[in-house]
Amino acid sequence: MPILDKKALMSDLEKRMDEYVPGKTSRTILHDLSEILDSYDVITSAPVSNASDNSVELINLYLNAKAVEGLSSKTIESYRYDLLRLHRDIGAPIKRMTVDHIRSYIASELERGVKKNTIKNREQRYATFFKWLKNEDLIARNPMSNIATIKANPEPRFSFSGEEVQLLKEAAKNDKERAIIYFLLATGCRKGELISINRSDIDYKNLKLIVRGKGDKQRELYFDDVTAMMLQRYVSKRKDDNPALFLSKMKIRYSDSGITNLMISLSERTGIHVYAHRFRHTFAQMCLDRGMSIEEVSLLLGHTKLDVTKNYAKANQRNTENSYRKFACI
Repeated sequence: MPILDKKALMSDLEKRMDEYVPGKTSRTILHDLSEILDSYDVITSAPVSNASDNSVELINLYLNAKAVEGLSSKTIESYRYDLLRLHRDIGAPIKRMTVDHIRSYIASELERGVKKNTIKNREQRYATFFKWLKNEDLIARNPMSNIATIKANPEPRFSFSGEEVQLLKEAAKNDKERAIIYFLLATGCRKGELISINRSDIDYKNLKLIVRGKGDKQRELYFDDVTAMMLQRYVSKRKDDNPALFLSKMKIRYSDSGITNLMISLSERTGIHVYAHRFRHTFAQMCLDRGMSIEEVSLLLGHTKLDVTKNYAKANQRNTENSYRKFACI
């Protein structure tokens, strides 16, 4: 008689017995049990009812802790989505998830065609989630402790070429669009940071401003005279008292989707693939091309890890040769 899920059952039993029964005795018992089960069909039980499954509560407790640590609401919602999806797709309560559950799930996602970098990011979130639960004594065992992080090459980051930057500047329909383009190129700020900036944040005299980045961390950004002129030209024509630096067509502070729609419009006008973060990549590349150290660029971008900055900007062969000619000591 065929056995369904026997292998998974035996694997679970082996892990449990290893905790309480000596190895040789454990193997003998498992062998005998395996022979007995040959006469039975073994099926996986249905997920426990919601009444006894507190998985959502555990996820919420974790996210509350991350909020206290200073994670942005956008990041927290992204965590929530990934963790709820893990719970839903595996179909087991968080407290009962095993290494096999998660390994099988990751394997199925790879088979489904999900990118390795996406899965790697999810794995990191699962790992911090289950580690927190274990540290808080909310689960008996961390199912991520024996799962190796998937190997994935960093996805290439593409910056605008000099010709593309010029096309984007020429494609601006008004002073506001022109100011946004110049500001993104000059500061390398994130889309969320751009939206949150107020007019009073801009120090035109010293050509700088303070922004709040990820984790509500403050950092200082700088801009040039030309960008300052573009900003002042746009702001001087406004008749409103809205504190936001940039306003949408509805005369309110830009939303995330509003900036995205502007980028789509620029794409349609220029034939260039335009998105807000690509200005950030371009800013990093331009800074490095002009001789700024990667440590300084990392500070301007608000990165806590230098490896992240390295993914943003890659040395090109011409700059490598120029540096060699400049610094070679032979």
